[in-house]
Amino acid sequence: SEYQRRLDDLNQMMHSAHFSSDLKRRCRSFMVNSRNHQRMIGFRRLDGYLSLSLRRDVAAESNASWIEKLWYFRPCSRDFVVEICSMLTPLMFAPLEIIDIVLSLFVLQSGLVAIDGKILSAGSFWGQDFILD
Repeated sequence: SEYQRRLDDLNQMMHSAHFSSDLKRRCRSFMVNSRNHQRMIGFRRLDGYLSLSLRRDVAAESNASWIEKLWYFRPCSRDFVVEICSMLTPLMFAPLEIIDIVLSLFVLQSGLVAIDGKILSAGSFWGQDFILD
């Protein structure tokens, strides 16, 4: 599979570059945990095979569960919300990684994140304050 090839390439690169055992472990762990993320990115490539109307419907339906939690999107038109959804970029972060990205809305799909002393879990969002300013 493509995933297995990527993992093999990573192992080969780390061996050639003489990575420390700790860094090898962290890289492998990230790759294993990113499997679902990579699948989502692959699904996004399918957009190119769909009509514009179908792409919009797919974006709306696949993001509906978290979009409806954001009260400030409720009065917005469906077209506006779909446009927002189509601009989303899936990201994945390693454990203990500091997220230093500003002016972005984040929706946590899995895992935990600490923001301003609070622990957020899957389904939570943050960064919406820049939209409201």
